[in-house]
Amino acid sequence: MKIECKCGNYIVDQTDMVRNKAILIADQDWFDFLESVEETGHDDRELSRTLYECDECGRLYIYDQNGSLKCFSPEDESHNINILASMEGDNWKRSLFGGWWKASSAIRTQKGYVECEGEDTYESTEWLEIKEVYFEMFERLKNENRLRSALLRKDGEDIHFWKYNKDA
Repeated sequence: MKIECKCGNYIVDQTDMVRNKAILIADQDWFDFLESVEETGHDDRELSRTLYECDECGRLYIYDQNGSLKCFSPEDESHNINILASMEGDNWKRSLFGGWWKASSAIRTQKGYVECEGEDTYESTEWLEIKEVYFEMFERLKNENRLRSALLRKDGEDIHFWKYNKDA
């Protein structure tokens, strides 16, 4: 999804855990939303709307009940960019992904990568380098309590998987 802001900037949503995106649940729908989670173990996305913030000007874009995109502008220039970011600031729990494959791909020109929102993306053609960078980043983020999940794949096979457990 791509929205062209009135300021000319583009708001792009192609992944999860985006800092300028939020899910809005109307107060009138809040208890219905909680009940759907309690009863089914899943949230009822029909009770929510997506909200986006422009990184450049701070405009907010929200889909209304009919699916039309509406724009709201800050009253002054001292707007707070990243108003939709986590209440935890830089300490929000993120996901770490790493992958490497033997054959080259039309999608990616490098053979391996390690990426995590808020961290530098690492690319290499060497499996051992990808593995080393992945586990260094995994240990650091886990020890800082800033990791929700981690997955490392080699040629499509899961090599390492970890998921945060608040009770552990």
